[in-house]
Amino acid sequence: MIILLYGSDSYRRQKELNKIIQNFRDKHPAAAFERFNFEEGNEKEEFLRFQEFALSQSIFSPKKMAILENVWNPEIKEIKKFLKSQIASEDLIIVISEEKSPSAIFKFLLDEARLISEFVNLTSEKLRNFIKKEAEERGMNLTQRALNFLAQEFNSDTWALVTEIEKLSLIIKEGEKTAVDLPRILKIGDYQQALNFFSFINAIERYEQMPGKIKALEELFFARQEPVKIFNVLAAGRYLSPELIRELADYDVAVKSGKMDYDEVLLDLALS
Repeated sequence: MIILLYGSDSYRRQKELNKIIQNFRDKHPAAAFERFNFEEGNEKEEFLRFQEFALSQSIFSPKKMAILENVWNPEIKEIKKFLKSQIASEDLIIVISEEKSPSAIFKFLLDEARLISEFVNLTSEKLRNFIKKEAEERGMNLTQRALNFLAQEFNSDTWALVTEIEKLSLIIKEGEKTAVDLPRILKIGDYQQALNFFSFINAIERYEQMPGKIKALEELFFARQEPVKIFNVLAAGRYLSPELIRELADYDVAVKSGKMDYDEVLLDLALS
């Protein structure tokens, strides 16, 4: 049996691999388990070691699991035939974990592997849902504004995202029900110009005087904060007035129709 995991999102891929390994060990505690890395310079020796493991017999359990990495190495073409011979096996579970999709000689796995899971980089709503789920697993609820900020700050770097969520979860008291909002995150997180980021958003939400808004916006631009990130976090605010919500919606239409850019929108908000 072959299980194929591939894709550039290495965090989610590794998480799924850990889950598969744990399930196997729970069901077959006496089974043999081994990892094989066919990295350059070590591929032929590793292939021989993998063959020996796959074909050996154990007196404790007939089940075995092999984790393979760097299988697409072109120097080990003979592994294709061996993998094909093991596809129908129920006792040997082969899990292949790779960043890229199968190379030409391994395309057969996309049709013949027992289980195939692709882990592409998350974007948009899928990324925010991922952040929400990871936070909830650690006993933390995030507001939509906080979710949007983290998604913009870390983009598709799920390892960095989860590390940050782990750190943020330490501020939550056991049993706390209140959702964690952006101001709280910005005060404890190690973000470039984080407080100035919030200062600008807060100034817009509260209709503060123009000099304060201009100063905060200049500092954000100087720190090279993305205008689209600033706008999206501002638009996701929980306490926006109906007038500001309509204004931001009009700006969004103007940007998407090509009449304005996000930096022009932010400057217009600061000057108003």
